[in-house]
Amino acid sequence: MTTRAARTYFGAWIFVLAAVYYAFPGSHLYTWALIGYSSAAMVLAGIRLNRPARRLPWYLTAAALACFTTGDTAYNLLLALGRPPGFPGIADHRVQLRILRQGQLGEHEVQQLPLQLHGVLH
Repeated sequence: MTTRAARTYFGAWIFVLAAVYYAFPGSHLYTWALIGYSSAAMVLAGIRLNRPARRLPWYLTAAALACFTTGDTAYNLLLALGRPPGFPGIADHRVQLRILRQGQLGEHEVQQLPLQLHGVLH
């Protein structure tokens, strides 16, 4: 598959998801999750198609998107079930922000990632 085809398919897919999101308010929980996870999948597809010299920052960006989507989906699900989300909890974005920051810093800083995540999770 070419990069152009991937962009076209992804753009069409996101357009359909956005249309469903706005046309059917009851589907927000599902369509929001599909938009987020599709975005993470597209970053992974972009890595495969474009083969950048530095891949790790892109992998970390995809992981951050997946964590962000998981947190938002968990938060929205808890609200839909009538349960207030706790803090800190699965809907907390601190882990996602740390992973994204590591992706932006580059590969030479990644050795510190486990220590930083340890400090966030405890």
